[in-house]
Amino acid sequence: MRGATGPTARWFVARALDGFGPKLALFDAFAATAVAVVAAVIWRVGGGARASFEQIVPMLGTGLRWSVALPVAWGALGAIEADRAAGLLDLARRRGVPLRRWILGRAFGASVLIAILVGAPMIATSLVLAGLGGGLEGALARLSLVVPSALLGVASGVVFGLGAVVVGALVPSRPLALGALIAAASVGALVDLAVPGVVGIAAHQLVSPFLALEDLQALAFDVPRSAARGTAAAVAIAIIPLLGLRAATSSLEARAR
Repeated sequence: MRGATGPTARWFVARALDGFGPKLALFDAFAATAVAVVAAVIWRVGGGARASFEQIVPMLGTGLRWSVALPVAWGALGAIEADRAAGLLDLARRRGVPLRRWILGRAFGASVLIAILVGAPMIATSLVLAGLGGGLEGALARLSLVVPSALLGVASGVVFGLGAVVVGALVPSRPLALGALIAAASVGALVDLAVPGVVGIAAHQLVSPFLALEDLQALAFDVPRSAARGTAAAVAIAIIPLLGLRAATSSLEARAR
C-alpha cells in the first residue's frame, strides 16, 4: 500500500513479514504463548498461589528473542540488498522517495514486527497470570509485569529489527555481517574481563546487543544486582542503534551517487 510520497508505514511492516522465516516466527510466537501459559498453570498448581511462576514471563522473553526475533532479523539483514536487487530502490528514487526515508521505513517495519512478536506474548501471558489466584496483591503484582514486557518488546525491536537493517546496509554480505557481529561481541567480552568495573561493563554493552537485552531484562524485572549492567544496557540500546542508523543512511546514499 503506497501513499503520495512512497510506501506507507504499514507497507514496510508487511514487507518485513515477507519470506518463510518471519511467517514461521509468527507461528512460533503463538505457540510460545500457549506453552508459557500451560507451564505457568502447571507451576501454579504445583507450587500454590504464591509460587514464583511469574518468572515464566522473562523466561518467555528470552526464548522469543531467539526463536522469533532472530528469524525476522535474519530477513532484515538482507532487506536493503534485496530491495536493490528487485529494483525497488531505483523505483523509489525515480518517484522522489529519498533513500533516507526508505531505510527508515525498513528499520521501522522490522522493529515494529519484532516488538509485536516479542512484546505481545509477554503481555498476554502477564494478563493470564494475573488471574491465577494469590489475591488482589498477587494479581496486581503480575499485572505490573505488563510494563517491563512492553519495554522488552520495544527494545528487542530496536536491537534485532533496526539493528539488522543497519548492519545489512553497512555490510551487504550476510556472512560478513554475521562475522562482524560475532567478532564485536567477542571483543566486548574480552574487554569486560580485562577492565574491571563500570568501564568494562559499558564497553561490553556497546558492542554486544544480545547481552544488552538480557541485562536490560534483568533490570526491568528487578533481578538483584542488575542495576549497573541494566543501566549501561539501556543507554547502549537507546544510543547505538540511532548512531548506526545515521551511518547506514549516509553509506547507502554515498553508494547510490
